[in-house]
Amino acid sequence: MSGRPVSTASRLSRRLTQRISQRFSSGRRTRYGVPIAETREGLRFLAKSRHEIEAENAGTLYDIGDRNVAFVDPGAGFSSSHVPEGRRAQWNTFKIILVISILTVLIYGLTFLIGILLTWARTWSRADVNVVADTDILIFITLASFLCVFTAVIGLSGVLLNSRPILAIYTFLLWPALISILIVGYTAYKRANLRLDRKLNMAWSRYFDDLSRLRLQNNLHCCGYYSPLHQATFSRRCYPRTSLPGCKGKLYRYEMAALSITYKVTFSIVFVHLINIVCALLCSNHVNLTFGKGLTPRQYRLDMTHVRRNAFNIMKVLTDSAEQRGITLKPESSTQSFTRQLSVADIADGNRPSFEEVPLGRSTPTVPDIDYVATPPAYSHSLDASYDHLASGDPSPSPHHSIRMVGGQGEATGSLGSNVRGLGLSMSVSQNAAALLRERQLAQY
Repeated sequence: MSGRPVSTASRLSRRLTQRISQRFSSGRRTRYGVPIAETREGLRFLAKSRHEIEAENAGTLYDIGDRNVAFVDPGAGFSSSHVPEGRRAQWNTFKIILVISILTVLIYGLTFLIGILLTWARTWSRADVNVVADTDILIFITLASFLCVFTAVIGLSGVLLNSRPILAIYTFLLWPALISILIVGYTAYKRANLRLDRKLNMAWSRYFDDLSRLRLQNNLHCCGYYSPLHQATFSRRCYPRTSLPGCKGKLYRYEMAALSITYKVTFSIVFVHLINIVCALLCSNHVNLTFGKGLTPRQYRLDMTHVRRNAFNIMKVLTDSAEQRGITLKPESSTQSFTRQLSVADIADGNRPSFEEVPLGRSTPTVPDIDYVATPPAYSHSLDASYDHLASGDPSPSPHHSIRMVGGQGEATGSLGSNVRGLGLSMSVSQNAAALLRERQLAQY
C-alpha cells in the first residue's frame, strides 16, 4: 500500500476524532466511571475481518446531508449489497456471451489439435501422404491449434477469476491466433489453385528423398512419378516391370481434395474467430457492478470508501453506546484521542458495549491475556469512599483495594502494581464478575 492512501486515512481518522469528541464532550461523567485511553494514531478497536463487517452492514443506508446512500466500493467494482437477500447471484448477458465465445475457441482449437496429432502419429490410411507432401501446412495447423487452446484457457481463467487484465490478454491473443489460422488457409488455397501439378512435379524431383518417395509409393500403391521407370524408388512392390501405375495421378487427386477441404474449413473458422474477437472486445471490458471483483482478496483491499464506512460505523456505535450505556466521550489534549467512561456496575452485570470495527491505524492493539481486578477486603467499606485513584488508573495500595490477577477459574492469584495498558483499562470488580468477564473474553477468541 502506498504512503498516500495511508496518510489520507490518518487525516480522516483525526478529523473524525475531533468531531466526535466535540459532539460528546458535554456528557456527564459517572461516579464509578473508568477512562479508556486510546492510542496516539487515533481510534482503534478490536480487529474484525472485513467480510464480516460488510455482511453485517449489507444494504444499510446512512444519512449524509440530505441523502440516504449506500456505500459503493469503486476498487472492487460493486457495492457490498449487490446481491439482494433471498436472491441467487446470476451471470449477466455479457458474461454468458463471453463464456460461449471462449468455449467455441476451445472447441475448434481442440478439434484441430487432436486431428493434427493423429496425423503426425499416422493413425489413418493417408496420413503418410500429408506428412510427406504437406509438412509445412501440418506445422502451421499445429501452431494455430496450440495457440487457440492456450488462448481459450487464458480466457476461461479470466472469466472464472472475473479479471479484466486476464481478459485483456485473452483478447490480445485472439489476434495472433487469427493470423495463424489465416496462414494455414492461405497456404492451402495457394497450393491447391496455383499450378498444383507443377509443384508436385518439382517436389518429387528436387525435394523428396528416396525414403519419402518410397512412403508415397507404398501408401498410394504406385511406382515412380509418371511410370515405374521415372524417378522411382525400387522395392518389393515397385520394380521396372511392375504393373503398378505412376504416382502423379493419385497424388494430384488426393492433394487437390485434401487441400480444398483444408482451406474451406480454415476460412470458415476465420469468420467464427472474427465473431469471437468482436465478443471479446465488447464483453471483456464489461466487468462492472454485476460482474467482476478483481484478483486481490477483498479483506486485503482498502480505499477511502472503507475508511468512510468505518467512520460512520464508529459514529453509530458511539452514539448508541452513549445513549444506552451512559458512555461519556471527552477529548485529550495531548493525543487527541477519546476517553470512554465505563460503569463498573455495567461490567459486573455483563452489559458491556461492544466495539466491532476495523482499525484505522497501522497496527492493532493486543488484548491482554489477564484481567486486573480490585478485590474487596473481608470487611466492607462505605460508598462515600473516594474512587479518584481508580478513575485515574493508578490504584493506591490501601487496605480497601488491591490489584490481583484472575486465574482460569476466577481465582485471584498474585498481585501487580500497574493498570492494563493494552486498552488503557483499569477496573475494580468482584472476583465473580471478573471470572464472568474472563469467560466472555475467552469465548470471543
